[in-house]
This record gives sequence, C-alpha cells and structure tokens, in this order.
Amino acid sequence: MKFYLVPVGKTFIYKNETYTKSGPITASSELDGKNKMIPRSANVVVQGETVAKQDDPVTTKSVSLDDVKAQLKIFNLEIVELVTSHCSEDEMQKPDLFKNGFDAAYLKLLSQLDNIPVDN
Repeated sequence: MKFYLVPVGKTFIYKNETYTKSGPITASSELDGKNKMIPRSANVVVQGETVAKQDDPVTTKSVSLDDVKAQLKIFNLEIVELVTSHCSEDEMQKPDLFKNGFDAAYLKLLSQLDNIPVDN
C-alpha cells in the first residue's frame, strides 16, 4: 500500500522498521519515538493486512472475442455519431473525414484482436 493511503494513527512497516503514521508525510518510529518524513509514494505494509503471494489464485473474468468485437462495433458507431453531430457546417462538408478515421482505427483494432493468443 502507498504511504499516502495509510490513515493517521495506523501502524505500518517501512524499510523493515515499524512506524505509526502521525501526519500526511510523517510517521513516528516505534524504536525511538522520533518523527520521520516518509515519501507519500513509499510502499508500506500496514499491520494486520496480508500481502498477496505469488501462489495466491487470481480471479479473472472471461469474455468471448465475439462479445468484445460486438461491443467495439457499438462503441465505434456511437463515437462516429457523437463526433459528427457536433461538427460545424464546414466540417460536415469534408467527405467522411471523422468516420473514415474512426472506421480505420476500429478495423485495425479488430485485426489486432484476432492476433491475440488464446489460452486453451
């Protein structure tokens, strides 16, 4: 957990030393009671919380490639509709500038999805 997420008053371990958070960027050492500045981005282990191990099972959600493609098609159509509905008269005179760009990006993404290896 990042130090900035630890609530004030909570005990944690940082660099193999035990501290109690005393402020937004300070903590009191349990060894000598002195306050020390801790970087907000520092990784700490809060007392009583477990850390996931490599052998812990990871839960995933499976979605079929066809479902992903169907949702991407809907997304592409909605984006084209949204952009073209907010175009000025001059922009609307350009022959499908936005639609062609979005369609090309959509087709490229679909081809990339087809190349993703699937676990059996």
